[in-house]
Amino acid sequence: GNPSGSVSLNRKRPTSDFQASIEAGYGRWGKNHQMADIGGPLNKAATLRGLFVAVHRDESYWVDEYEGKKDTLYGIIEADLGRRTKLTASLKNERTKTNQWDQIAPHIYYYGTQDETPYDRYDWLNPGNSKYVQQHTSLSVGLEYFFNDDWQTKIDFSHAKVKRDGIWGEISNPSKDENGNDIFGYYSEYIDKRDVILNAVDAKLNGKFQLLGRQHDLVTGFNASASETEYINYSNSYKSSFTDPPGTFVNGQIQYNLDNLSTYVSMFTHMIVEQPSNGVSS
Repeated sequence: GNPSGSVSLNRKRPTSDFQASIEAGYGRWGKNHQMADIGGPLNKAATLRGLFVAVHRDESYWVDEYEGKKDTLYGIIEADLGRRTKLTASLKNERTKTNQWDQIAPHIYYYGTQDETPYDRYDWLNPGNSKYVQQHTSLSVGLEYFFNDDWQTKIDFSHAKVKRDGIWGEISNPSKDENGNDIFGYYSEYIDKRDVILNAVDAKLNGKFQLLGRQHDLVTGFNASASETEYINYSNSYKSSFTDPPGTFVNGQIQYNLDNLSTYVSMFTHMIVEQPSNGVSS
């Protein structure tokens, strides 16, 4: 059969006792991360609790030129409004920055031939101005009420904003010039900006009851969400002659020459997409 499974994601929550930890790790290709979290009661009765987490990651892999960083800040407050009612509010901010939008796949064959190129996955084919920046901020508020030991209800609201900004280029049509040097006939440059706003609400009721001499569990709920995504995409494709190619391949890197290119194709796209949805589960 087909492999399958499910993942349950739960936010880290504060405890009634003071807790703090520091973590650091180092991996292959210079990957490393540092994490610190601190949390505990914010008043003497521990009816108000808080937690704060900070994480920094330096990302890397087999391509030496790749640089990536990811920073995360997360805070949550939990308050007992009574013996049966609990209020939770959390805020998370995550920023990712790299010098590439996507790894450009090496070209296997020279253009118009079946001759294999020397490029492999270790070769860096991205231009120097490539970047990918994403800022993700999310706020969530939850209210939980316990009717008794067997029945409880919970409602959650979340609001998220995602902002992406990317620039990347792609070199194509590898071939040989009259001196046997590797050159490229086309260069395409892309600018991509995306702004996403997402609002969601989730309500759930669950409990236990006796029926026909047996105990049963019931879980039912309702959820709804609405998102708005704004896309701005701009692309230029260039072509050139063998005497003035947009790039040559030297020592495992593309040496770009983009000063004397003529535009081959230009495209601009601006689009806003709205997506509402809702559902009932039981």
